[in-house]
Amino acid sequence: DAELHLAEVMHDCPPPSFIVGDEKRTERFIKLAAMLSRIMPDNFGAPDADCLGRYVVAQSQFEAFTERIDAAMDSKNPDFKDMRRLQLMQSDAFMRATKTASELGLTVTSRCKLVVPGDGAEDQDDDF
Repeated sequence: DAELHLAEVMHDCPPPSFIVGDEKRTERFIKLAAMLSRIMPDNFGAPDADCLGRYVVAQSQFEAFTERIDAAMDSKNPDFKDMRRLQLMQSDAFMRATKTASELGLTVTSRCKLVVPGDGAEDQDDDF
């Protein structure tokens, strides 16, 4: 009963303009939007487009930094200063992707939040 139900006209979730020019990001956005629409048919839609777009950007940046770090590790003379810089950017992208994924319900813990209903009575004598 506590879930938000979007109006039917808000259920469409088009990709935001900041990812439209990138085919891979747009494709990933559309795939995830379809999945989220199936999982949450009454409360996912247009208001979530920017958050999902930010997730797609952060995740693709994380993957790109990971590829660059792997390539640097495989080189004969890795530039450790450059690798450290890439690792910091990778970590930042990971944190942004994780935060937005959680906001969208794309993580296990964000989907498993428990709501324990009370009996309506206030705790009268709480020893703690």
